[in-house]
Amino acid sequence: MLSIEDFKSPLFESQNSAIDGSWAPGERERWETVTSGFAHFDLSEEAIPVMREAIKPDPGSRSAEEQEVIERCTLEVLSFDSSRYEALDGSEMEVRVHLPPSISSTGEGAVLKKGIIYFHGGAFIFGNAADFDYQASLKAVTCDSVVFNVDYRSAPEAKAPKGILDCIAAVHFIFEELLARFNVDSKRLCLNGESSGGYLAVGTAMELAKTGEADRIKLLVPDVPAISAHWITPDDGSPTHWSRNEVMKASGDGGHLETVKMLCHDWKQQFSDLDPYVFPGEMPDEVLKKLPACVILTNEHCFLRKDAELFASRLLAHDKLLDYCVRPGISHYSDIPGLYSDKSSIFSQVLETYL
Repeated sequence: MLSIEDFKSPLFESQNSAIDGSWAPGERERWETVTSGFAHFDLSEEAIPVMREAIKPDPGSRSAEEQEVIERCTLEVLSFDSSRYEALDGSEMEVRVHLPPSISSTGEGAVLKKGIIYFHGGAFIFGNAADFDYQASLKAVTCDSVVFNVDYRSAPEAKAPKGILDCIAAVHFIFEELLARFNVDSKRLCLNGESSGGYLAVGTAMELAKTGEADRIKLLVPDVPAISAHWITPDDGSPTHWSRNEVMKASGDGGHLETVKMLCHDWKQQFSDLDPYVFPGEMPDEVLKKLPACVILTNEHCFLRKDAELFASRLLAHDKLLDYCVRPGISHYSDIPGLYSDKSSIFSQVLETYL
């Protein structure tokens, strides 16, 4: 099979060629600060509600720059009954719509905009869409696109496939109710998410491929996605093997695996089966061949980089990979504004070129 190492990026070859093991200024210190306490977390299901409350972001603590970005957008919050769109144990769901400042009209005759259907990250277990208003607004502003920020249910309360099916329900709600309402071009839609949001973006695309609807999405852009089962393979001692070595560096001994287990009803069986609802990067070839065109983004020192490499290699072999980029010198926990803050950012370039 073709390897991503053989791929020459049309847009980002200079970034990919800069991967040399060095760190951008201040990034190693940031990574060490963020990960220093991970090994001591109590990752039992019983502890999750307490942890959520302890780390819940305070909107009042946003910087003036962050608040300014949010206020540049118009926000509409819409609720819908997900049971109408086949979500498991359907409940009331929310989509937060971030309209960029360039939109002067949403009525007849308004110019059609690109649309980003966005799934936030949070290690499968933390956060909600409102916590990511800044990130969603930043994408709307820098990409001049309407961003649909989906508030899905998280593990451990919502075991796989509930999170993915929540997102499918939201996508169908967006297709049927919101594209025309907000003058979004139905032929220029992107699925995007970071980390566990990348899991949901790939899982949602997988479901659309199964039902023959993948062509309703023009572009799939998972960013530092958590999608591969390589974590459960015993360390073979190879210098290129990322599994347990990188989990321990990033999250403490087994930390990432513990949050993945929270997606599962029976993790031993689902790990053994490489369940695509837990590891969507392991979907069968016949499904992968039907995905939308993909651009895969990751970071040099991201503990999920191997997930991106493996999935990108599969996409390349099946002629589904448009582009691939490794941002040099940064980790999984690098500062969002540094990645998305202007039109020269990698994500903005991706949407400008491919959407």
